[in-house]
This record gives sequence, C-alpha cells and structure tokens, in this order.
Amino acid sequence: MKYMHSIRGCVAGQRNKVVEEIKKQLDQVGFGENVTVEIPSDRAFKSEFYLTLASTELMSPVRELLLSVSQDRKVKIIGGLFDRKLAVPAKTEPVIAPPPATISTTKSVSQIAKKVISLLSNHRSSIDPVIPLALTKPQLMSLLISSFSPDYQLANLSQELDSTLKELESQGEIYTDMGNRFCISKPTVIYEKALFCGDRAYLSLAHQVLGNSSQNLENIKLNFAESDFEKLKAIFLTVGITLVQA
Repeated sequence: MKYMHSIRGCVAGQRNKVVEEIKKQLDQVGFGENVTVEIPSDRAFKSEFYLTLASTELMSPVRELLLSVSQDRKVKIIGGLFDRKLAVPAKTEPVIAPPPATISTTKSVSQIAKKVISLLSNHRSSIDPVIPLALTKPQLMSLLISSFSPDYQLANLSQELDSTLKELESQGEIYTDMGNRFCISKPTVIYEKALFCGDRAYLSLAHQVLGNSSQNLENIKLNFAESDFEKLKAIFLTVGITLVQA
C-alpha cells in the first residue's frame, strides 16, 4: 500500500535529509525490508514523498516513527498515514468539500482554467483513485509551464494563475484546503442550467447515465431527457454525482 506524504515547514533541500533520516530509522527498527521510501520524480513535488508498506500492521509503528522524525527535524509531516480515510486499504468515500451555497453558472473558462481543472481532476490518490488530491500553486505553476508550447508568454503566468484560481473557486469548480492547496470540487450538476461542475473524472459518466451522445462526453452542458428533479437526482447518485438547484 502506497501513501503520499508532504513535509510542511520544509526549506530547500531539506526534504532529502528528512527522507534519509526516515530510511535510517526504518532500518534501525528492522522495517527497512517491509517499508520503502520514494521521492516523486516529478520536480513539481518539492516537499512530497511516498511510503509503501508491506502490511497494514506496520501503519501504527511507522506513523509513530514519522512523528519522531518530524519532532527531531522541527517539521510537520502530513499525509496518508495521518488521515484515517487514506490510511486504510479498503475502499473509502472521497475526501471532498461540499459544493458552495451559490455556484456561478458562467463557464467561459480560459486556457489556463481548463488546464488547471484537468490537472486537479487527474491528480488522484494511488490508494483509492476515487479520491482527488490537492496541489499547491507552485506545483500547478510547474505543471502548467511544462504543458505549454515554447512560444507561450510566461511573464504574467503567476498573476494569471492567481486570477484563474479565484475565478474557478467562485464557480465551484475547485476549493482550497488547509495549507493553501487546491483540489477539484466534488462532481456536481446544476439542475436549472444542466451544467456539470467539478471533478471531470465523472463528466463522461454524467453523459452516459443520461444517454447523451458519445461525441459530447467532454461537454459540461448536459442534455436532460428526464426533467423531474428527484428522478434526475437519483440517476446521478448511482454514479456518485450530486444534483443541486442553483
């Protein structure tokens, strides 16, 4: 079982030292062969690391070891082994925020907005793919830069990303969790406008349960053959999508 963790209060280059200390202590207590520590190859992840456990019986002692290292190194380690929903191998419910009370139905999203939505929808838990994971602004910046063509003007990207994140949050597409990390919102359909909002991993399912054309699976505008709110709500719930009235 593989768990992602992040080191808060981590200065440049400190993650590797913390990871080396974790490996050292794992070896000292005899867990080295049953617990592996891995640093993500993606440079966008500057404070993250993975722990892979051979058995669930190791969860509690490894958690205590992480707490000990964090105290010694004066950092905070968060992630799978400290989150009850992520620290079990059984299937769990998504850890997602509820839709905002009022969701804007303006959907004229920019190129950056589309990329942010795609990045956050595709960044998912390795333990349970149902769960979308959060990304920081620097991580989003790095991933955006790597996805643009060489002639894209990057001078104002940071400012444009700030504006885009605020706009997407006001639309209910994303939300900000603790630590100023951004996550895609739960999959939601706005009844009056027949618009899909949030986790795009569910967009094709929304079209499929409605019997919409396979050519429109990436279109956030849905076609309701059934108009009754309660019946539609029940249909969407079968695939984990919430229907709301704006």
